[in-house]
Amino acid sequence: MSQVTIEEKFTINGELTDITSAVLSDPDSIFGVKRNDTDEVVVVDGKEMEKVATGVYRHIFTEPDIGLTYTYWVEWVYNGETYHDEHTISGASTSCRICLLADVKERLGLDNTDNDDLLTRVILGLENIFDGECHRPLIMTDSDVTEHFSALGSYLRLNRYPVISITSLKQALDYDFDSAEALEENVDYRLMNNGVNGIIRRINLQWFEVPDSIQVLYRGGYCPAGVNAGEGEIELPADIREAAIEQATFIYKRKDDIGLSGVGFQGGSISKFSAIELLPMVKNILSDYKKPSL
Repeated sequence: MSQVTIEEKFTINGELTDITSAVLSDPDSIFGVKRNDTDEVVVVDGKEMEKVATGVYRHIFTEPDIGLTYTYWVEWVYNGETYHDEHTISGASTSCRICLLADVKERLGLDNTDNDDLLTRVILGLENIFDGECHRPLIMTDSDVTEHFSALGSYLRLNRYPVISITSLKQALDYDFDSAEALEENVDYRLMNNGVNGIIRRINLQWFEVPDSIQVLYRGGYCPAGVNAGEGEIELPADIREAAIEQATFIYKRKDDIGLSGVGFQGGSISKFSAIELLPMVKNILSDYKKPSL
């Protein structure tokens, strides 16, 4: 099943700041996260959020179904005071991400909902296959991800690009990133070409070559299909979307041959059709988006 990431950033005077605690808990101590359609508790009250960087706290939960929205409360403590904030978040959309469910149904000439669940799972599984073909995630995340790198020389390429924003970039030979001072953009490093290619250049110095000694907290990737780009974001290229439509259509037409009735999606099993060779047109399109080596 798919997973939903809850991430909260705490700033004091504009600076990311560690707080005493952050837990998922509503003011009545009934739930941490609940689904909005049934009020069923998805994450229990009092679930502690994991600190992933200075002032950044996160919790990931597995969805009970697709196409849901959730309400969650964050109870956080700072300087002896306790606060509660209410939020809503959406899970995996039945409209999908690498292309729209409506895109594939239109191509197939389907005008009912009988196969919507199956098609959704195929499209979500294709996202994983496309990511593997391109050696990088293509679709942006809702919140920051933390990744670790090593590099040779002055240039570093991130896994997720185009880069939307960098929250924190640190180096630590001893891996004590909590104590390491964050590098400053355009002083210590520069994001080349506005992040389109995910390349970061170290200014006047070399990057550390020790494995995982560079920590980057950032957002990157293309907007999901059909989503208008916000500030700093880039819409999904039309040819990637077309490739997904063509491949999903091809797989659906062969569903009886390969037994697609139980195929999983996102983090689940896609083995029933992952061995299918990508269509030549699809492979040709994706070749332009493969992550190259520096």
